[in-house]
Amino acid sequence: MLDCTLPVRKRFPLMSSLISFACPLLAFGAITANDVAFVSARLVDYHDQQELPVPRSAGLEELVGRNQSDRAASVISPQEPSDLPHRPLLRIEFRSPVDLRAVARRDATVFLHAYFCSHQDDLAVLSAPTIYADGEPIRAREQRTENSAAGIPGQDFKYYFYVNTLRKENRESRPPQMGFDLRVTAENICFYVTGSGASGLIYKSTIGVIPVQAILAALH
Repeated sequence: MLDCTLPVRKRFPLMSSLISFACPLLAFGAITANDVAFVSARLVDYHDQQELPVPRSAGLEELVGRNQSDRAASVISPQEPSDLPHRPLLRIEFRSPVDLRAVARRDATVFLHAYFCSHQDDLAVLSAPTIYADGEPIRAREQRTENSAAGIPGQDFKYYFYVNTLRKENRESRPPQMGFDLRVTAENICFYVTGSGASGLIYKSTIGVIPVQAILAALH
């Protein structure tokens, strides 16, 4: 087993760069079975989810974080609650023994990846990459606020993200984006989480599944 302590780095200075890369991975342990597990799916209205960005700044938020994107958007046009559109979304809750905030505090970008389990190679924009906890997005470098709750020792952390219920086909994108409407044709959705920093991949979860039965129950 690799020893990440400072004395080892002093005894073997040539191994320092290798240890610096490997230790972040060991800090969160090896990938274990069921380190992400689906909990629930609930139908919500985009308009009522105040933690979501307004559509015009959503892409910017992914690059620079919520606080800076809000400031930039406000220069163009003040953000009002009415700027959030009425749009059906599925709020997907999942649990994990991994503290994703701790991953983000290593200056890592925590990303949610979602795809249709039966045809992973087809590009479907099922979800934004943002994961939320306690009403706040999990971001690298951003400080906790009074809403941030610490995990209870011995219990899993709870997280959530949002899934689009429908999306138009876009053949002009590269690669082309497939269209879908979960209200008409629902299927199992797979998801996993990654955390990447300057040293590379820090964390990658196993794959969780949103079962089609849970999607249908939430939509009907």
